[in-house]
Amino acid sequence: MSVISVGRGQNCPVIVTELPIDPRAPTAASFNKSGDSMTGPLLQADGTTSAPSYSFSNSPSTGIVNSAGTLVLTSQSNFVDQRNGATAQGLRVSNTWTDASNNEYGVNAWIANVYTIGTQNAGTGVARSVSFVCAAVAGYTWGVGGANKLVLGTTALAPSSNAGLDLGFTNLGWKRFYLDASIITVPGNATLNKTAGRVVMAAGTNSITVTSNVITANSIITASLATNDVTCNVKSIVAAAGSFTINSAANATADTSINFITVSI
Repeated sequence: MSVISVGRGQNCPVIVTELPIDPRAPTAASFNKSGDSMTGPLLQADGTTSAPSYSFSNSPSTGIVNSAGTLVLTSQSNFVDQRNGATAQGLRVSNTWTDASNNEYGVNAWIANVYTIGTQNAGTGVARSVSFVCAAVAGYTWGVGGANKLVLGTTALAPSSNAGLDLGFTNLGWKRFYLDASIITVPGNATLNKTAGRVVMAAGTNSITVTSNVITANSIITASLATNDVTCNVKSIVAAAGSFTINSAANATADTSINFITVSI
C-alpha cells in the first residue's frame, strides 16, 4: 500500500513520504511534477532495452539524458555502453574539485582519437601518479611526483618470452642507460654490490678482487682502465660465486682506477 502525504496551500509541493511499488506488479503510472520530492524506495520490475523500468527526460541539471537526447547509456551483452554518435566519450573521477579551473581527476577517455588512461589537473590541482595494482601490490607507477617516468614496484620488467623483444628500435634508441653503480677511491680489494662501478688497483699489485652479491660464476664482466698507467692493463677477469678478480699482466706503477660493468645470465 502506498502512503502519500500531500501538503495544501499555494506554492506547496507534493511530498511523497513513501511510495513502494511491488516489482512483481509493474505499473504504467508516471510521477511527473516540478518541485515534487520523494523519500523511501521506488521499486519496479526488470525492464528491457526497448521498455526500461525507469526513463528520464533530458535534463542538463541531473546529467541524465535518455535516448531521445544525445547521450545513450545502455547495457548490451554484459557491457555498459556509453555512446553519442561520432562524439568521443570519457569518464572522469575527481580526486579534488574546487571548480572547473581548479581540480585534479583521473581520466578514462578518448582524447584526440587516442584512448587515454591517466590523470589530469588544472589550477591549484596537483599532477598525480597512476599506479597499476595486482593483488593489492603496486606493480608499476607512472609519473611519480608528477615526473615523467615509469617506476616499477616489486616486479621486474621482462619480455613475455626469452629473447622475444628488443629494447629500442632503429633510429629510436635510448638516450642514456642508468645502472646501479658506485665509485670506490680507496686502493685494494673492495666490496661493491653493484652492477657497475669503479675500483682502484693498488700500486705494486697486479690484481684486485671485488666482492659482490650480484655476481655469479656465469656473470659476464667487462673492465677498462679509467686512468693511464704505463704498466697496468686488464689481462683477464675471473668470476666466481659472489666475487670477481681483475688481473693485470704486470704490477701497476701507480694506483690505477678501473671501470667495470656486469651482465647477469
